Amino acid sequence: WFQAQFAGRLVKKEYLCLCEGRPLGQVGSASQVSAPLRTADLGQASRSEVSSLGREACTEYRIVRRYSAPASAAGCADHGAELAELAVRPLTGRTHQIR
Repeated sequence: WFQAQFAGRLVKKEYLCLCEGRPLGQVGSASQVSAPLRTADLGQASRSEVSSLGREACTEYRIVRRYSAPASAAGCADHGAELAELAVRPLTGRTHQIR
């Protein structure tokens, strides 16, 4: 039953993500990312990468909120960087497409 629901694209998934990087727009704005993804076999592991040889992956996102990372945040590439909370909906089912 579940497989039929997924195959018929009746299931909608939404993820909340905390992202670091360049600004994607104002809070409340939405957009879409579309790129071909290919899964590269690395022996016992695999990795997804953007490649013209891949299958199309499409994801919608909406900016929910912005945060300023504290200057003392461990692990942040750019101390004091902006963080964004995104509501993300993959429209295709590619491996690792929202990463």
